[in-house]
Amino acid sequence: GLKIGVKQGTSSHTLIKQMGLKKTNLLTYPTTLHTIRALLNNETEAVVIDQQTALWATTQYSQLQSHPLKDGTEYYGICVNKSNSKLLTEINTIIKEMIANGEIETLIEKHSNLF
Repeated sequence: GLKIGVKQGTSSHTLIKQMGLKKTNLLTYPTTLHTIRALLNNETEAVVIDQQTALWATTQYSQLQSHPLKDGTEYYGICVNKSNSKLLTEINTIIKEMIANGEIETLIEKHSNLF
C-alpha cells in the first residue's frame, strides 16, 4: 500500500514502473513541484525525483530528507516525510549496512566532486 509519487513521463517514472514493486501505488503528477507538494501533504509516502532536486527539497522543507538511489545511469533521491518513522527506519537500516560494508565511503569518494 505504499504510495510513491513521480513526475509523469520522466525517467523516474519509467524506473519505478520497471521495478515492478508489488503492493505499491504509483501516483503521477504533472510537475516535480506537484510531487513534492503531495509528499508534504501526506498524499504520498515517498517520491522519486532527480537527486539534485531532492537535495534542494530537503533544504527548503525541513521535514523532508533525501536518500540516493542509483540505477546505473542516473542519480535519484528519495524524499520521505520524517513523521513516517517505519519507512525511515527501513531506509536508515539500509544506509547503516552500506556504511558498515564500505559502500557509502566508495560512493562518496566516487561522487564527491558533484557537490
